[in-house]
Amino acid sequence: GHSRKRALIPEGHTGTEVITKFSALADKIGIPVITNMKAEELVKDKDGRVVAVKAISGGKEYTFNAKGGVVLATGGFGANA
Repeated sequence: GHSRKRALIPEGHTGTEVITKFSALADKIGIPVITNMKAEELVKDKDGRVVAVKAISGGKEYTFNAKGGVVLATGGFGANA
C-alpha cells in the first residue's frame, strides 16, 4: 500500500534475474566475481586509509590491494541457494 512504487521486482520475484545479468556483464568486461569468501581484516596505511582487504576462503588466505578505494558491502541475501 504505497503511494509510489518503491522497489525493483525482477522476473520471478527473486534476485536470480538481477544476479544473472550482473554476472554476465562482469564476465563480459573481465571483472572477477568471488563468492563464499570472508573478509578478515581491513589493512590501513600510516594515514589510516584502507589500502587492502585480507580475506579467507576454503582455508586459503588472500590479500586484495586497493587501487582507488575499498567498497565494503554486507547484508542478507534472501533465497540464496
